[in-house]
Amino acid sequence: MNLALQIAPDARRCVPGDRIVLEKERGFVVEGGRVEVFLIELRDGAPASRRHFLCEVKTGNVLAPLLDHPDDLQLIAIATEPAVLRPLPLSTLSNLAQTPELRQQLIPQIEQWITAISGAVGAVVGVPPSDALVVTPGEAPAAPAGAAVTVRFGAAWIDNTALDLTWCDGTAIDGKQPGLVIAPGTWVSIETQGALQTMTTAQALETATWPYALRHFHALALQAIRRQVADRLAQVEKQAAERKDTASAWPNGSSARSTTWPRPKRRPGAAVRVKTSVCSRPS
Repeated sequence: MNLALQIAPDARRCVPGDRIVLEKERGFVVEGGRVEVFLIELRDGAPASRRHFLCEVKTGNVLAPLLDHPDDLQLIAIATEPAVLRPLPLSTLSNLAQTPELRQQLIPQIEQWITAISGAVGAVVGVPPSDALVVTPGEAPAAPAGAAVTVRFGAAWIDNTALDLTWCDGTAIDGKQPGLVIAPGTWVSIETQGALQTMTTAQALETATWPYALRHFHALALQAIRRQVADRLAQVEKQAAERKDTASAWPNGSSARSTTWPRPKRRPGAAVRVKTSVCSRPS
């Protein structure tokens, strides 16, 4: 059974440079070509930062519905070559996950998206602690208090978030949230000793709570990246202000680099150095 045909009959054809804004309730399947995903910070609804590259999505993979993201952020997909994108509403995605045959086709696509976003988080927060526990999805490691837990491959879905968990950027995880997912590039720290039960993507898609876990993941991941983007913007603005203050401290708005200093006067009786050139004697 063709997964794309089960999603939507209409498709959007893009030429290189076309932009698509990713939405909370609708994603896309990349049916042909490829797109790059960027994050932009907004102020009063207008772009306020340079584009921050997140990941590339190729033919056969999905741009998952965001489900949740900060209002001052926007994710856009830009076609880097002729591409075909088929809409993927959240309701359709949930229905696909309930069909065993289609669920098996959906598993690698969902994991590809989670892994790509996790890699973007890891690029800004750094690598996991050297002593982090590395688990395989489906395991339930008994971790001491303060231990960090990351994933060897794929995606590990965490059903119990009531263990006083901390996200990889230091954000405390709300234990009332119904779940979470981590992949290579992201990790959680366990503040109290206990067993961290994880599920595979196949197991998670059989539950009714996986969309909430994905939403929780998106919110934490994008907030971590947002802070980095905001810090960079603040640093750029600070440096620009410092350069302006430095320039205004010199007369007529000049700077030390452009100032012409007077040449020292020659002492009376001092020898004058004359430059000479060596010429070859004509033959």
